[in-house]
Amino acid sequence: MIKYVRTVEGEEEMKDKIKCWDTIRDYIEYFLIYCFGGWLYESIWCDVIYHRRGFLNRGTLFGPWLPIYGIGFFIILGIFKLLKIKKPWTVFIVGAVIATVAELVGSYIMDMAVGGYTWNYNGYFMNFKGRIALVPSLMFGLLICLAICLIHPAIIRLQDKYKNNRIHNILFIVVFALFIVDLICRIWLGPNFKG
Repeated sequence: MIKYVRTVEGEEEMKDKIKCWDTIRDYIEYFLIYCFGGWLYESIWCDVIYHRRGFLNRGTLFGPWLPIYGIGFFIILGIFKLLKIKKPWTVFIVGAVIATVAELVGSYIMDMAVGGYTWNYNGYFMNFKGRIALVPSLMFGLLICLAICLIHPAIIRLQDKYKNNRIHNILFIVVFALFIVDLICRIWLGPNFKG
């Protein structure tokens, strides 16, 4: 009887460890996916399509990821869960406001820390000292709306479907390891962003 109880307790402990691993993996995957999405937005949409400057790797890292978008997504997701905002038009408006305030505050923090910020909206309609502008605010609102209402629920469904898939777990470990190596290289070799 005692042996059986220990086995059940051991199984429960193993289930808890697996659940913890799944949660950690899921959140790191969210981070990496939104880092990559931010890189796509900055490198392809902003440079190739909108500004027609050709392809530039807009990331501060060497690989295809912008960590500020991963961090920003967690902040946005936390705010939306706290406020219980779910309607797409409300997500769009609140997302645009949050992103604009974050960009404005971020520009002042970067100004104080490094003597400038990496964007300039001076030529944009309704800009404020080149720090924020209407079009980027609307784009961030749209991106946040797409992420919260469409992309994130789809990611959760895919994670649930492939949670125990060996290829999924190996791919996750490889991509995460590449990201960590990229962070270390960034510290040693300096930033990648030249544009």
